[in-house]
Amino acid sequence: NGSAKAVLVFDGLDEFRYPLEFSNSQICTDPKKDIQIDNLITNIIRGNIFPQATVWITSRPSAASQIPAGLVDRMTELRGFEEGEMKDFLGTVFEERSIATRVFSHIKAHQSLKIMCSVPSFSLMIGLSIAYYLRTNIDGHKAGNFPQTMTEIYTYFFKMILNGDWQEKEQEPLKIEQAFSNNKKLIASLSRLAFYGLIKRKFVFYEQDMKAHGIDLSSLQGSLCTKIFAKDESNICTVYYFTHNTLQEYLAATYYYTAA
Repeated sequence: NGSAKAVLVFDGLDEFRYPLEFSNSQICTDPKKDIQIDNLITNIIRGNIFPQATVWITSRPSAASQIPAGLVDRMTELRGFEEGEMKDFLGTVFEERSIATRVFSHIKAHQSLKIMCSVPSFSLMIGLSIAYYLRTNIDGHKAGNFPQTMTEIYTYFFKMILNGDWQEKEQEPLKIEQAFSNNKKLIASLSRLAFYGLIKRKFVFYEQDMKAHGIDLSSLQGSLCTKIFAKDESNICTVYYFTHNTLQEYLAATYYYTAA
């Protein structure tokens, strides 16, 4: 009827595997014409294709800078948690108030962790990892033994989801090899997938990708699948992806470290 409007949502521009070259892209105004995907996206953003549509893009700041400022009508920044909101959030995650307080105190004392925890998903992973450390270490009260780097945080995170009932006391900082003692074959295959995915700027995988890296799809039905690796099914295909880019980056680094 002429009054309807379309909104095109491009979610996660930072995960788009092709470069957006606005100065060199082929101009196209015909939506039915076959062109490369990067040219299609740049022409939609420029308004050459679907000029009446509104385009809404989500992205990390580094990738958003690819778009010329003249093509942006409005920009909204999600700033994440303030300190008080972070404390309140951790209070909802843990039933034990003492654990929530100790986790928050540790995060607050380390500026790098505090900055990361402004993002809710990081706040959850970091909080769970530190709480897991506290519960499984008798000497956890010694501040010097707390996980402080993101590598240590993610190592404990993986240890937690792979060995939920693990109760051993750690005498030294947890090593990557210790965390991956169980499910070694699956972790090795996922790490290889993660590494070569990053090399190819690939964040979404298909069944053929899984098979090419020796991953048995039936092995992804446990907690590993729900915590770090997920799948979306549709009538067209099934896709797999890491639940957060940093998890793929960590596993890719693990593959590189062990291969070296």
